[in-house]
Amino acid sequence: MLLIPLLDNLHSKPFMGEILSSTLFMSASQHYKQQANKFCLQPPTFNIGDSFWLDACNIRTTRPTPKLSKRKLGPFKIESVVLKNSFKLSLPSKWKAIHPVFHVSLLEPAK
Repeated sequence: MLLIPLLDNLHSKPFMGEILSSTLFMSASQHYKQQANKFCLQPPTFNIGDSFWLDACNIRTTRPTPKLSKRKLGPFKIESVVLKNSFKLSLPSKWKAIHPVFHVSLLEPAK
């Protein structure tokens, strides 16, 4: 006989240990998720046809240095919503080498 009654029960019924461990795992993962999302901001809602400035941090230009290039490009209109956080923009035809889908963090509403 074991000293801890809970362990005695687990020893007699091996599947109870699996149930207990999976329950503890689920509650711990839910707690971690809640703590991780505590300070996350909800993405803003954008509509099709709205105008936005595109952050140029990932787009190469022909300027001599990145310091001299524009910080924001556009304004561009939203063609469609691809996912909850990504949008397809209507880019000029001369930019056909650039993929037109961008994350919401790279967009800033045009005023």
